[in-house]
Amino acid sequence: MKTTGRVTGAPTVIRFNDGKEYLFRPLTDKDFDTLDEWLQSKYVENGMKAIPDEWPEEKQNAVINSIVKASLTITFLTPGGLQLLSTLQGMTFIAWLSMRKEQPDLTLDKVRELLIMEKNLKLVNQSFMKVNALPANPHRAKAQMATNGRKKQQ
Repeated sequence: MKTTGRVTGAPTVIRFNDGKEYLFRPLTDKDFDTLDEWLQSKYVENGMKAIPDEWPEEKQNAVINSIVKASLTITFLTPGGLQLLSTLQGMTFIAWLSMRKEQPDLTLDKVRELLIMEKNLKLVNQSFMKVNALPANPHRAKAQMATNGRKKQQ
């Protein structure tokens, strides 16, 4: 599997069952921040849905404070974050983050629609791993990129 996408920022092409080609870009540091913020907000949203309305306001507020505090520990690398990302909603968001730069009109709803089409979820997982994977030998990949750059200039 070629993994120069993460090193070069080059997109990878994926053809969905709708017949169209889409470009996936590696996630940037800013994208990972956006992803963490999304995960934290989903954690709070899910926690607040679980609070019974019949509880006294004081108890509800105490639980909300605990939920918000706990949400600050959620990232894409924590078990709670990974659990949220493994849902269709999470996979839709991370795919959209990867696709939105090249397809600015693409909505979350459209990405979700694409993901639930037969075999597309597997394509997205493969493309996401391809474009975001680090090379097995980063020094060799960097040298290869430098060599390829010189060939293009000649």
